[in-house]
Amino acid sequence: MPSTAILSLSLLTITLTIASAQTFDKTYFLNRTIQSCADVQCPSKNTTTTVACTLTNETYTNVGLTKIPNTTGALAGLTWVEAIVGKDLPDNRHFFKDFFLASDPDFIPPGGACALFFSKISSKVKFVESTFPADVTQGTCAQALSEGCVAKMVERAKGVELKGLRGEEACAKLKTAFENGLDSECAGFATGTTGWTGVEARVLTGPGAPKPITPEQNASSNCWPIQPKSYDLTRVMRIDTTGDGLITTALRELFAITPVLTVFLSGDNGTTVVKQPEAQLSCLKAIDLNEASLANMSPGVPESGTKEADGVRGIPALSLAELLAVVGVGLVSLA
Repeated sequence: MPSTAILSLSLLTITLTIASAQTFDKTYFLNRTIQSCADVQCPSKNTTTTVACTLTNETYTNVGLTKIPNTTGALAGLTWVEAIVGKDLPDNRHFFKDFFLASDPDFIPPGGACALFFSKISSKVKFVESTFPADVTQGTCAQALSEGCVAKMVERAKGVELKGLRGEEACAKLKTAFENGLDSECAGFATGTTGWTGVEARVLTGPGAPKPITPEQNASSNCWPIQPKSYDLTRVMRIDTTGDGLITTALRELFAITPVLTVFLSGDNGTTVVKQPEAQLSCLKAIDLNEASLANMSPGVPESGTKEADGVRGIPALSLAELLAVVGVGLVSLA
């Protein structure tokens, strides 16, 4: 556990950042490239502004969701959802990021599909919105990685020969292509020097692919973090990192960007929804916003000394317990 002095210093740093933040009209934070709990109506814990989104057997403290870009036809509307939670386990403090694919229940899978998760990237991969702290910044992959890097990653994926391969074989070959190669446009964003590190591949369709959450599995849940609510949610991937008790560590681990490359393969018989291989890059991160916090937001700059003036982005300042819960110091324990 962190010492009182270190914890106090961390809280002071964040408090000063909070107090100096400019406020904006609440509508600014809705319907953006990456959406938050404010867009999908996650419930809050009791009367606080702390999210308590229970989905199957996990309760998440924030989410972020973004549509897979540049998709048309049957692929339009496919959305990646990231949900986060921190826990104190017997061995260490863990920070979990779960990734779900949201799709229309009538979605017809293409000939094959894979997702590559880039879990180890450099600190240069970030959204820069100077007015806001890192837990609410958002944007596009072109802003986080540069247009040149995004283009090269998509080009590399589409250049892998996958004819005749399906499922895990195709995903493994895509993963190898990124582990063994790094384009110069992306060199500053990867942690490896000759290839990407921390690449995880997951099959999305066919045998071995994860299945959508069933009503029975979700019977005790209070949250379905997607719009429309009729969409299916399929948990595809969990990233588990560990760290110390500092607030800065929790912020870094829980609100960092994770690039996700979705690759759709054409079918051999030419009858599938994808006629040519397609690859699209999404950049996911959790956003620390919800309906409860937005409800307390004031447009413009509040009067000095009001509760709104002391809050982040016009959101009332959290109590110490709420602040610790949001950023992972007051983490969930497994009793």
